Amino acid sequence: MDSSARVALPDEAEQRLRLLVGWVALAWCALYGWFCVVQGRDVPVLWFIQLAVHEAGHRVFIPFGNYTMLLMGSGSEILAPLLIGVGCLAWRTRRNLIAAGMCWAVAAGACIHTAAYMADAPRGEMTLIGGDESDWLVIFDRYWDKLYKADVYAARMRTVGLVVWLGAVALVVAGMVLAYRRVSSAEHAGEPVATAIPTGPVQRQSDADMWR
Repeated sequence: MDSSARVALPDEAEQRLRLLVGWVALAWCALYGWFCVVQGRDVPVLWFIQLAVHEAGHRVFIPFGNYTMLLMGSGSEILAPLLIGVGCLAWRTRRNLIAAGMCWAVAAGACIHTAAYMADAPRGEMTLIGGDESDWLVIFDRYWDKLYKADVYAARMRTVGLVVWLGAVALVVAGMVLAYRRVSSAEHAGEPVATAIPTGPVQRQSDADMWR
């Protein structure tokens, strides 16, 4: 048997592991819920990941013009984890609701950060990186001519963040419920659970080959 071949876990063991990961994911969602949704601020340390994606979004979309470049800083920060979560849901053979929920929690945090960024556009109180004018000041003032409605757009974005966060929690809980049901079904079946699934025909080994 090829030692490098992937060995699949029995379904019961995989679901038990997924159930354990689900509790970690709930704590992850609670972390984003407390700092972002309740307090309206970024999650300490983890926010630097969002910042990296934000700045990368600016760089990637430079060829598409200044407006798109400015918009896709926050756009990439929100869409990247959101689309990764959608990918976790769309992958039929390895669909993972819990992983999708964790990604959406990050997307919710990005929405709340963007809302704060929008609200600060007419005030200029936030610390900026690599510029004197915030992205949303330029977008609201020069492109949309809606600087006076910055607070309105910020409130809408906070609502979007809340909805995405609730969706994240719902996905994690749904994934845990499905995992629990599969584990319970296996236990009630009363059948012995295989500890491994051979990837090919099992061949008899000699003593010399066994310890080679």
